[in-house]
Amino acid sequence: MNRKSILNVPDLEADKVLDRIVEKTCSCGGCLLWTGNKVSGGYGIISYKGQRYRVTGVLYEILNGPIDPDLDILHTCDNPACVRLDHLKVGTHAENMADCKNKDRQAKGQRNGHAKLTPEKIEEIRRKRQEGKPIAEVALEYGVSKATVSNVTKGTRWQHLNLAPLSLPSGPRGESHGQSKLNPQQVREIRHRGANGETYASIARAFSISAETASRIVKRIIWKSVP
Repeated sequence: MNRKSILNVPDLEADKVLDRIVEKTCSCGGCLLWTGNKVSGGYGIISYKGQRYRVTGVLYEILNGPIDPDLDILHTCDNPACVRLDHLKVGTHAENMADCKNKDRQAKGQRNGHAKLTPEKIEEIRRKRQEGKPIAEVALEYGVSKATVSNVTKGTRWQHLNLAPLSLPSGPRGESHGQSKLNPQQVREIRHRGANGETYASIARAFSISAETASRIVKRIIWKSVP
C-alpha cells in the first residue's frame, strides 16, 4: 500500500476522489473522521485504479501539491482517522516520533503498550454514553471500536479503575428524537439539492450536518418516513 498519494490525478478525477472521501467522513469532536476502511493504527485507506493509498496523503496532495517522499503526513489532533485538512501537516518521521512522545502516545498506556484510552478518556466516553450519545458516534470520536465503547460502558475492562456498569437512557433516536437538527422540510430540500448534483460537502455546510449524514439522507438510508 502506498502510504502517501495518487500522483498526477487529472482535475476531473481529483474532484471525484475528493467526493468519495467526503462521503465517508463524519464530523466528531472537532475532527473530520474517516469512516471507511482502515489499516493497523487507525489510518484510513482508499482504493484508486486497483491500488490502496492513505486517505490523508491523497487528500493533502490533491489540495496542496506533491509531498517530498521522505516526509510524512502528521496529525496535529493526534487522531489517525482524522482527515480534516487543517489538522494535517507535513513533517519528518523523527518529528512524528517526537510528537508521539510529547503527547504520551508511545507510552506504557494503561499497563498495555497498545492502549488508546486514558482514564480521562474512559470517563468522557462513559459520560457521553450516559447522556445518550450513540455508541457509533462515540467510537468514531475516540478512534476505537464499538465493542471497546461497549466494554467501557459496561465496565467489563480496565478493572483497576473500578468501573460500574452504566444505566443508559432509553428513548427515540435519529429522526424521531425531539432534539434532531432537521425537520421534514429540510430533509426534502437536502434530497432536492442532492438530486440536482450538489455535493454532499456543500449540502453539509448549508445545513450544519456531516457530509455522511447528507449522503445518507439523499440515498434514503435515513429519514425514510419523509416522501
